[in-house]
Amino acid sequence: MSPRARRTPSASAPVIAGVVIQTAPAAARWVATRLAAVPGLQIHGDDGDSRIAAVWSGEDGATLEELGEALIAGDEQVLGVFPTFAASLPPTSATPAVATAQEPPQRSTRR
Repeated sequence: MSPRARRTPSASAPVIAGVVIQTAPAAARWVATRLAAVPGLQIHGDDGDSRIAAVWSGEDGATLEELGEALIAGDEQVLGVFPTFAASLPPTSATPAVATAQEPPQRSTRR
């Protein structure tokens, strides 16, 4: 696969995606407040004007695509939903989400 080839998450695996939600000017905070109630959507901040940073998780990529379309169709202040990353999650939750920290290798003090 070439370095520029795009990888898309499997349609059957749980998916997590980072998105930027574009709103009408000066509407980001109002829209973010409303979106906080959407299941599977975590609001991580806004620029105070027209952009919201969020993370979505869902059953599959198609579900996330449908959620984006529904946001745009259902709120005239939402102008667009732009993915920044998407990844398939492991099939079980037994895998830790964050790797544990390891001690750095010791450096030699000899010269």
